[in-house]
Amino acid sequence: ARAAGQVLLGALFMHGGCITLARPEPRAEAAAPLLARIRPAAPFLPADLAVVRANAGGQAAAGLMLAAGAFPRAAPAFLACSLIPTTAAGHPFWDAAEEIRAREVLHFAKNAAILSGLLAVLGQATQVREPPRGQ
Repeated sequence: ARAAGQVLLGALFMHGGCITLARPEPRAEAAAPLLARIRPAAPFLPADLAVVRANAGGQAAAGLMLAAGAFPRAAPAFLACSLIPTTAAGHPFWDAAEEIRAREVLHFAKNAAILSGLLAVLGQATQVREPPRGQ
């Protein structure tokens, strides 16, 4: 079950990352308000389109690593860390018009559930395993 979960989570990020890489402009537009709020504290950030492309490429690569079982700590940790600003930028239900607020809340909650799955995978990867007794 754990391996199947990792493959499914990884595939989700591979697919999403590749879709965004193919057409990053709408995501860059959605990310612009959040990036504008962050830039005073992080003026080194590149243009919005470059940030979105880097995030999408990172998610696609880390999704592949997660699905393949490679880098069992780094892959879910990167995905968890990248999912937080992605969700805040992509599904800001608190600023959404009333007619789309319910949809944004649903997508935000879905991403929160995905985050919990990533944290569970990360928790499994970081547990110290004791050798079997008697050996």
